[in-house]
Amino acid sequence: MLLLPSIVLGEEFMSLELENKTVNFFALIPLYTEEVELKMKKGVDSLFDGFDKHKVTDILDLNRPNTAKRKKIFGLF
Repeated sequence: MLLLPSIVLGEEFMSLELENKTVNFFALIPLYTEEVELKMKKGVDSLFDGFDKHKVTDILDLNRPNTAKRKKIFGLF
């Protein structure tokens, strides 16, 4: 899982100021094993590049593509 500020709701929803405290809101984004490995090898920016390419948001999508999985070339690799 990756803990991030909400992408969809924007900065207006990042925190709630109460009388004597501030509540911060975050989203949990489930990760595929390959995405965790990519983050560990190449850093979080590589992971976010894949998220941008595949338009991943913090809305749960059970059919979300694995952004780190390589496509096979001619079915060989």
